[in-house]
Amino acid sequence: MDISEFLLSNPLFDTFDRTEAQALARAMTTVTYPDGHVFLHEGKKGDACYLILEGDVSVTRMATEGRGIEHVRTMGPGELFGLIALVDHGKRAATCTAIAHHFQYVIARQLARDLRAYNHALLAVLLGQQSESRISLRAI
Repeated sequence: MDISEFLLSNPLFDTFDRTEAQALARAMTTVTYPDGHVFLHEGKKGDACYLILEGDVSVTRMATEGRGIEHVRTMGPGELFGLIALVDHGKRAATCTAIAHHFQYVIARQLARDLRAYNHALLAVLLGQQSESRISLRAI
């Protein structure tokens, strides 16, 4: 699969032109994760965000007053997660776990910093996702 074409077909990256999508695609790393792999742990510092190509990711967090774990949502192909920690350098708001075998692309923190410095389109995506993620997590 041509990653730049995947990015250009994804509404999250609709502000990217072909050159920007190709630059981001070249900077991404393909990794295969098994079912049950935990990408993010709630409350831990983050250093990467993920773009799902195939498969699903379960998003969970501690229920209010520590009464177990609640399922927030299931994410699928074309969705990004782990963005908040890249933007505000804070702790993870939820735990994200692979539900099925799938491939993902990883954008490491340093790469995100470098691209944000040169790419306003990526910054718009990151900041837009941060606001949406905070709203959806706070609403539950």
